[in-house]
Amino acid sequence: MRRNPFLKAVLRKPFRSLLMLLLMGAITYGITSHVIEYVIVLQMTNQLEKYYRPIGTLKSENNDVTRGRELVSRSPYIEFEDIGRIPQGILQGLYNADVSNSFNRAKAEEIKLESYVSDIVFYGVLQEKKYVVVGSGQYHFVFKINKMEVGYPDYMPEDNLIHVKYQPETEGELKEEYDSLIVGEQYLVRAYYDENSPQSMNRSGQIIEGKVGKWFLLDKLTDDNLYFYPVKEGDTVDYSNRKLAGLKEHLEIVDQNQRSVEVYGTKDMSLMPPFQESSRTYYLVDGRWLDREDDLNKKNVCVVHSFFAEWRGLSLGDKINIELRDMGGGYNGYIIPLFPEIWDNWKNYKTVEKEFEIVGIYDSVYLDQSTARGNRIFVPDSCIPENFLLQTREMIDSSTYSFVLKSAKDLQAFLIENKSKLEGMGITLSFIDNDADDFGIASKALKKSTQMSVAIFSATFLPVMVIVAFFYLSQRRREFAVARAMGISRRLAIYQVGVAGIWIGFPGIIIGGIVARYKTLKEAKDLFKDFVMPGVIEYNSSLRIFWLLLMLLLFSLFVILIFLGSCYIANQSVFDLLQGQKLNIGRKNMRQINREKVDLQPDPSIKTDEKAEEIFYFSDSYKEFMVESIGKTNASRIYKLTTSIEYLYRHMFRSYGKILLMFIITLGFITTYSWFDIAIEKNKVEIDQLYNSIVIKGEILNEGRLDFSKGGGFINPKVVNNLQDTGLINESYLEKTAQVNALTGFNPHKTYDRDAFIPGVAVVSFNEWNRFFIETGAGITVEFMKGYDEKVFMESESDAVEAIVPERFMKKLGKRWGDIVYLIIKEEYTPCRIIGSYEGELSNAVLSDTIIMSEYHMQQLMGNNFFYVVTKFKFNPAKNKELIQKEKELKEMVSSAKFGSIEPKLMIWDAELQQVIEPMERNLSFLKIIYPIAVIVFTLIGGVLNFLIISFRAKEAAIMRILGGAKRKVRILFTVEQGIIYLTGMILGAILIAMLQGGISPNIQMNILLYVTGCTLGSILGSIFVTNKIPLELLQVKE
Repeated sequence: MRRNPFLKAVLRKPFRSLLMLLLMGAITYGITSHVIEYVIVLQMTNQLEKYYRPIGTLKSENNDVTRGRELVSRSPYIEFEDIGRIPQGILQGLYNADVSNSFNRAKAEEIKLESYVSDIVFYGVLQEKKYVVVGSGQYHFVFKINKMEVGYPDYMPEDNLIHVKYQPETEGELKEEYDSLIVGEQYLVRAYYDENSPQSMNRSGQIIEGKVGKWFLLDKLTDDNLYFYPVKEGDTVDYSNRKLAGLKEHLEIVDQNQRSVEVYGTKDMSLMPPFQESSRTYYLVDGRWLDREDDLNKKNVCVVHSFFAEWRGLSLGDKINIELRDMGGGYNGYIIPLFPEIWDNWKNYKTVEKEFEIVGIYDSVYLDQSTARGNRIFVPDSCIPENFLLQTREMIDSSTYSFVLKSAKDLQAFLIENKSKLEGMGITLSFIDNDADDFGIASKALKKSTQMSVAIFSATFLPVMVIVAFFYLSQRRREFAVARAMGISRRLAIYQVGVAGIWIGFPGIIIGGIVARYKTLKEAKDLFKDFVMPGVIEYNSSLRIFWLLLMLLLFSLFVILIFLGSCYIANQSVFDLLQGQKLNIGRKNMRQINREKVDLQPDPSIKTDEKAEEIFYFSDSYKEFMVESIGKTNASRIYKLTTSIEYLYRHMFRSYGKILLMFIITLGFITTYSWFDIAIEKNKVEIDQLYNSIVIKGEILNEGRLDFSKGGGFINPKVVNNLQDTGLINESYLEKTAQVNALTGFNPHKTYDRDAFIPGVAVVSFNEWNRFFIETGAGITVEFMKGYDEKVFMESESDAVEAIVPERFMKKLGKRWGDIVYLIIKEEYTPCRIIGSYEGELSNAVLSDTIIMSEYHMQQLMGNNFFYVVTKFKFNPAKNKELIQKEKELKEMVSSAKFGSIEPKLMIWDAELQQVIEPMERNLSFLKIIYPIAVIVFTLIGGVLNFLIISFRAKEAAIMRILGGAKRKVRILFTVEQGIIYLTGMILGAILIAMLQGGISPNIQMNILLYVTGCTLGSILGSIFVTNKIPLELLQVKE
């Protein structure tokens, strides 16, 4: 293996080589950190832009938007469509949570919507039977269950004793069966659970609390009025028996339905209209929504309802097996008689079983007490076989169709292209509201700032790389000449110089790149950990690729600079290389000097040893100047000062290449400080404006069971008062409610009349008339008596209580407008004047039997004995940051007001802040973290560069010392010379900053001072380094 003398020369001077390696590391660190910063900010803003992509929907009178879909699907602006497919899903080894009956059994069977999920069929030993004389009579039975054929496990009592009731509709009904029953015998019995039936003896809503009532209602086993089928203990029934015809098929359907769910296949759940925060419909309890990546990658993941998860003990990360069936989910995913084709042939449909991991849990804002609300599970559409539910493509239902545009920029063009055509089809086109324009301004500015950051820092750091290459090659000039003189070929010498240079550049680039990547990604991970999935930043493939390409690019650039410089050296004569530089006297150019014969003679005036005479010569002109400026120790101070200035002038302009490069670097560093400071401040202002432009809304929901004894109210007034006292709320919409014992139309001093008595009436009041009739009162129509309207009603402070009552109340009580009715509160009768009436139903189910009052009269009637049933807020935009900081505290304030089965929860609809604006601010914080690091790197580079520049002037230092210059004077001249260069660049940079900004901020002043301090320290240390050695040692070249 051929030895490389240049590599040995590099290793012989480890300190300088180490400094150059350090410079290369600093250069690489600076460029790499800003490139990674740019990539991360770009990816984060692009990710956040998805939040603002236009989401479109189509509506028609008959919900059929097939023609409209055909039109918009051809648009080049659409990114994807979401045509929801909802096959039936059968849970494997798990039941759904629909343990209560949503409808009264008789009514549901009448309209063929009965799913029979609340059925229980069991083998039971009769323990007790009795006939109770209540009304038309009731039969009560108690069975000890030996085995359940079908039924939710939740129905199984702890003591295995089940109470069954039957209320005959006609006299003598079930008497024969009752008489034939023998206590102690086993029977096959069918019953069902129904809290909503008038016959039910269970408290309504108790199952929501997790307590299944003990009473079930008897139902017949078959259509032949068979209620009890005797079976010996230890035996099972033969379902082929004609008496049990159809029972087996019925039990199979019940078993399927008790495990059935609707499996909703979506392209991107996070972009479905009902799940947008602006819809105020659904919200995320835990985990995340399904997204586009889940669908594209066919991930077997799902999002489930909180009630289903809680009831079945499921949580994030749990896996559930679902058998998908190629038939429509129907009603809550059930097989029901309304669809006879499915009812009779459900076994013939194709099925496929899949395992899904729970990644999200959701809930709705509706006061829905039905246990069937947990029956919808969302999965990526790609996880449903493509050939399933092909019929959904034939008729597109508006309720399951939406589409997403590629960008908010395409919205106007899309509307121009399609809106009028859709209107001609009778289809209404609409988009979800968002603040895409404001976000676009802020994100564009942030991306532009980081893009400019990369460009400016690269333009600033690359000249430093040129200087490093120059320093390295300057050290190799004499060695190159010696190598050539000793017979090493020109090509080999170039190759060996380049390889030795790589040993300086490559480790510096790798070390700087690794440190920059680790440090920048760590900062990014900490900043964005709340907004991206774990590992997304660290293991981002595009970041790795960018980093590798950047390392390769920087290494290639350094290699090119080294080899180009080596070729330049190779083109010079060996004599010029040994001399150290081409002589340049006065203003004569290099070519002219090369043509002149310069007579170099030993200087007889300087006493030196023999060795020095052999190796050191001066030209007459150079000797004359050096002796005059440095050697005359007895000259006056003014003369020394003028000659020193002349020396600085001559030397600086003789080395104009290095001086100009150093000047450019200093100017670049200083102006970069200014640009960075301006960019950060500008982005901060724009993000603050975006912060303050968003109005955050909130409301209090109830996650528990409603308490109708308070008129459906569940929010303690103290909680609302405490929230308003925080100063964070600008506006509040409040609906108060209370319950009076009864409403009656008779005078308490007259005879009691049952027909003029309405028990358990709710009273509601509100603070905004229009808002009430847009939301809760949207389904009613109000008429006032003469002299009243909504304004008079809301502002009235009459002594007599006034109210608007339902028309049906007036008819039942036989009253008209202006008449007096009485509100019974704790056996006290309060007169109330009817000033208006309404028809229809309030949209809030808990306010079904309600009279409406103004807030003033509600206060007069109930005092502080009321609760809020609706509380909606608008927070002060100027305090959005404070709101985010105090969100947890506010939620705990509300949830602590839990009592009984009521569990109030504060929902703050701040997803736009949490998911978009706050990450944008984190991006800005990311810039702020990079900024001081850049300042430190600049300072380090400035100090090392000045040190190296002076350390490479060892020959000049030796000459000045030999000519009689004192160490102190040489050090001062060297330090001042460098100071003039970087101070000039600093002053021009400061002037430029002042012109652009109208002044220099304290932050920039401090950074400039730090940079100048680093340069000065490097210059002083370099001057000390080159003057501390003996002159002859500096002049000798060891080979």
